[in-house]
Amino acid sequence: MPSDARLVLRSRIQLAIELAQQAGQVDWVEVDSKAFKGVFKNPPARDEISSDIQEHLIVELYSK
Repeated sequence: MPSDARLVLRSRIQLAIELAQQAGQVDWVEVDSKAFKGVFKNPPARDEISSDIQEHLIVELYSK
């Protein structure tokens, strides 16, 4: 990967980490922001997801 692409990727990862830190930590993801690493420990339960997700709209979209 060219160094310019790595720089852009690193900047995007840094921004994502900063935004995630503002939102707070979740139990199902472990993040090491200094090493730019993360571990997806387990899928979140529905009540652990803070976004307003309307499952019926997803089902409706994919059932067409």
